[in-house]
Amino acid sequence: MSNLTSNNNNGNEPIKYQPVPPAGSVWERDEWFEIEDFLKSAEPPKNKLGFQRRQARIVTLLSLFEADSVNHDPLMVTNRYIDTFVLSVDVARFTRNLVMGVINSRDKLDALISGAASSWPVDQMAKVDKNILRLAIFEILFNNDVPTKAAINEAIELAKSFGSDSSSRFVNGVLGAIVASQPKEREEPAPAEQDPE
Repeated sequence: MSNLTSNNNNGNEPIKYQPVPPAGSVWERDEWFEIEDFLKSAEPPKNKLGFQRRQARIVTLLSLFEADSVNHDPLMVTNRYIDTFVLSVDVARFTRNLVMGVINSRDKLDALISGAASSWPVDQMAKVDKNILRLAIFEILFNNDVPTKAAINEAIELAKSFGSDSSSRFVNGVLGAIVASQPKEREEPAPAEQDPE
């Protein structure tokens, strides 16, 4: 996200909006980020449900990152991104559930992260890495709607695309430690049926 340009220019160049618009400006669908660009660069999901959930995870990460960085209301940020990327009703609902689940469980999630990465205080972690971890741990331990392996793989993909060069290894290590520390009695959910459209 550091390669974004300001939305102030001399009119000769296409406008590229910042993730957080300046006060008083109108948020519009823009050129700085398209969900489809990320989806094409990562390993493609195996079905429509996987594709929709990946969209939701991306928007969830963007929402959590912005809320964490500049203290904006998470639900307002999420709704803005949902409108910006014109998400379907199902993807929007899943996104809101993820965002609010992470926000409502943040203290528990941060305690788990602290336990698994004791040399890295949560408040000093990169905000992208911290929010990827929060999202993945929420999906693995609290949401129980996604197989553990899928949640870890998706978190690694997010870390590769949005984090630093070492983010994917860091995220993988922390998630591996958290999963290894959990009781083995959790069963993986059965694959969800695909909704016909």
